[in-house]
Formats: sequence, C-alpha cells, structure tokens
Amino acid sequence: EAGIGRFLLGVAAAGLGRLIGRRGDFYRVAGRQLAQIDDFAGTMWPFDRHIVMGPKDPQGVVDRIKAATGVEAVIADVNDIGKVDILAATDGVDREMLSSYLKDNPHGNDDQQTPIVVLVSEENMDEWTIRL
Repeated sequence: EAGIGRFLLGVAAAGLGRLIGRRGDFYRVAGRQLAQIDDFAGTMWPFDRHIVMGPKDPQGVVDRIKAATGVEAVIADVNDIGKVDILAATDGVDREMLSSYLKDNPHGNDDQQTPIVVLVSEENMDEWTIRL
C-alpha cells in the first residue's frame, strides 16, 4: 500500500519520535492506510492467515449507504485502547459525539470479530442507543 521506501521512512520517524517521547510518527509518515491494517483476524476463516487491509473507498461506501437507505452512515476504526478513527461519515453525523461514544469500544471486536453496529439517535436525546 505504501511501498518499502515510505514504510522504512515511517520506521525511522517512529524511532526518532519515540526518542523525544512522541507517538504516532510511523503512521504520519507511512500513511493513514497502514494504520487501518488489522493483524491476523483470529478465528474467522479464511482470514485467520491473512492481514486485512482497510477499506479502499470508505467515503464512497457511506455515501452509497445513505443514498440507498436514507440513513446516515459511518465507517470507523475502533480499538480496545481508546483509539477512534472515523474513516468516513455522511454529513449528518456528529463526529465528535460518535467518537466519544465509541472511545471505550462498547461493541468489542475480539472473539466477535469486527462488528457491524446500528446506532439510532433518539429524538430529543443526546445519547445514541443500540437497536438490534
């Protein structure tokens, strides 16, 4: 995705960044797409022996979801250590509120694999609730 040169520059930047107490330089230099790579996906065949890349066109996907369904859509990369990266969102999504909601990864992604979550904003409420 990034090429060996960009990858090696990212490694060098990460090493230098760590020396001065800064984190995240690898992805800043090597590229955001590399940050979306998931490692071996555990128990889900056939991905148990493959690295899973991030989505190619997340904005296009959420735009098509909204066009087809009429509802807002988001693609986010969330982990168990408080990182929320909203890769794409339709215009009606409050990114800040959604990021704060997803920060503690309430839907998990361990044995359950990567979840698809439907959040519905209740009228006159500031919270998001889950509807299954």
